[in-house]
Amino acid sequence: MSRWDLIPIAASVFAMGVATWSFMEARGVRMRTKALTQRTEMLVMMQKMFDGLLFDLCFSGSRVTCDPPVMNTDLDVFVFVPEGNHTAAVLALFEQGWIATEKDRKYEHDCDRMMSWRKGWRNIILTQHREFFEQTRNATALCKTLNLKKKGDRIAVFRALRA
Repeated sequence: MSRWDLIPIAASVFAMGVATWSFMEARGVRMRTKALTQRTEMLVMMQKMFDGLLFDLCFSGSRVTCDPPVMNTDLDVFVFVPEGNHTAAVLALFEQGWIATEKDRKYEHDCDRMMSWRKGWRNIILTQHREFFEQTRNATALCKTLNLKKKGDRIAVFRALRA
C-alpha cells in the first residue's frame, strides 16, 4: 500500500471531523472493511448452500474478535443445525467441495460436539448442540469486548464458558 492509497481514507476521516489519524488507524479501517465484506460474502454463500435448513450462525475467531481484525488467518463460522437437518447440512458441505478437517488437539475436548470443515481460508464448524453453540457465541462476544489479541487468552475464555 502506498501513501497515495490513503488519500480517500484521509479525506473521509477529515470529513467526519476527526482531527488526527495515523497510518495504523487508516489501515485498521481498511482491514475492518475487508473483513466485513468477506463475512457478507460468506453469509450469502451459506444461505444458498443451506437453503431450506433451519440454522443459526456465529462468526468467530480473530477476524471477528480482534480490532483491527487479523487478516492473515482463517474466517471461522460456527453453524448450529438442528439434529434433524444435520445430515443434510453435512451433505451440502460435501457437495460444495468443503473438506472435513482433522481434529485439532487444542479443541479435542469439544470434538464430540462439533465437526470442522475447510474450504480455502474459510472454516465452518458445524454443531447440533444448541447449548454449545450459545456458549461459542457468548465467548466470541466476550473476546470481542475485551479485544483479546493473544490466541491463548481467547482459547482460555472459550474453555471457561464451555466448562
